Amino acid sequence: MMNDRDVGSALRLLPRTTTSPRFASDVVRAVHAEEPSRARYVWKFATSFAMVLLLVAGMFVQRHKETAKEMNALRAEHQKIETELKQVKAIADQAQPAVVLDNGQTRVIVDLNATTYY
Repeated sequence: MMNDRDVGSALRLLPRTTTSPRFASDVVRAVHAEEPSRARYVWKFATSFAMVLLLVAGMFVQRHKETAKEMNALRAEHQKIETELKQVKAIADQAQPAVVLDNGQTRVIVDLNATTYY
């Protein structure tokens, strides 16, 4: 069995070969032909960037729509609470003034408009 050192020694003993100039130029030409052009990379990058930009813009638009819906719901609830508050204030304005005294066992209600007290 050969180890790495034996293989290296055996390769050094082999005769050196040379290639024709045409072979070298064919190899270089083939390597350059397979390389994608710079413009191709630019277009790939530009389309990828545009897709990411559109996705981000779409997310912002969606979030804006959701926020607008939430704001409209809050405005509607605020308006409802304002209406209920006005109704409660109107009921309170119509009520007769009274004082309630309560000690847990006894409750005394005093009408402040009454002229006689018992």
